[in-house]
Amino acid sequence: LAGTIMFLYSWRLISRIFPGPSAANPFSNAWYSDSVTSRVVSYALSHTKPTDAVEVTFSPSVRWRIDRPVATRFNLPQCLTLSKPDGSFMSYQRAWQTEYIHGMDRVRPKYYILRKLVDLSGTYSTLDLILAVPGLRTLLDRNYRLDTTIADYLFYERREPVNSD
Repeated sequence: LAGTIMFLYSWRLISRIFPGPSAANPFSNAWYSDSVTSRVVSYALSHTKPTDAVEVTFSPSVRWRIDRPVATRFNLPQCLTLSKPDGSFMSYQRAWQTEYIHGMDRVRPKYYILRKLVDLSGTYSTLDLILAVPGLRTLLDRNYRLDTTIADYLFYERREPVNSD
């Protein structure tokens, strides 16, 4: 099998698929990092204070690099978004969805960072999945604005209350 692969594919393509060992120390930030992840993390860190909460969805590789408080305990929102085959949710998932919205509303993170991934057919996206959580679209529309986009990451920044002075 390996001989067939080497015969059929150019070395350039193989080197892209299997780039070889990294020069970085195993389990270091550089070992796991790519340029997009690095840019996302850099943006989040440079636009927040250490005390600002940041909520990151669908991207644990970004979440663990941002040393900021979180808004919810749901570091991976799949437990909130994966439905039964008929499209319905379990009762505990509905309770978790409510908890997620209450946590976002209570903590009010400075940034809500969403990685918008699309399936191969182009039919489903993580944006559609997370916005199907009851109350999230309203919360984002009311309290956040789209600040910037880096590759497939959307940065929603919290709107500050308007002073009536």
